[in-house]
Amino acid sequence: MNIDMNISLIDLIASGISLLSLIAATYVGITQNRINKKLYKMQDNVDVFLRTEYIFSNERNNLLGAKIQIRNISALPLTLVKYTFNDAEWKISPYRLPPASQFPDAYYYINLPSTNYKDYAVYELHFLDALKRKWLIKGFAEFKNNEWHLSWDMPKREK
Repeated sequence: MNIDMNISLIDLIASGISLLSLIAATYVGITQNRINKKLYKMQDNVDVFLRTEYIFSNERNNLLGAKIQIRNISALPLTLVKYTFNDAEWKISPYRLPPASQFPDAYYYINLPSTNYKDYAVYELHFLDALKRKWLIKGFAEFKNNEWHLSWDMPKREK
């Protein structure tokens, strides 16, 4: 048996194409890894949507009160553990808020104070996500022009 050790032009071209394929595959893999990390960061965040819901009396259409409706608009399920309202802490039995994309009718209510006593409210919402990480959302509610106006900060992870 005789082994031919001569390298032909076809062998050089095939080796060059193989090397280029290896470099291209490595580049695609590194780029895909970066994209996956960015997507994971986007999906790993927690976000909620808050809105005011008013309670009216049936007989006279008078405003009886208002409450904050809390909806989970993130990809992870959240659990509302407690909240503080005007520096008063309210411990509740943990309330699970699934993502609104899967369960659009899942929400939790917090009653706003009566406008006879205060026309503002400072609140903090404490959540646990599905990975047992703690999240805090701080917000402010103000009563002006016969309406409650809500504002809140982006959720921050608690240590």
